[in-house]
Amino acid sequence: MKILNGRDFRDSDANQEPHAERKTTWRECMIHKKFADTYFAGRNPVGYHLGTGCEIVGVFSNGKYMDIREAVQI
Repeated sequence: MKILNGRDFRDSDANQEPHAERKTTWRECMIHKKFADTYFAGRNPVGYHLGTGCEIVGVFSNGKYMDIREAVQI
């Protein structure tokens, strides 16, 4: 899948230390374009934090999961 905005994961993102021992309390995540368009309409989502404890570092292209004819899922 193509990265449309932001960056890919880095080796340093794979820090397995507990949150209390990490430099940051946020885990890195990437979202797909439909999610970005739905929840961040007109804004750059990179750098925003999700309620799941994740910081968005990139946006990638939409993809299909089960069937090529299905609608893109959020």
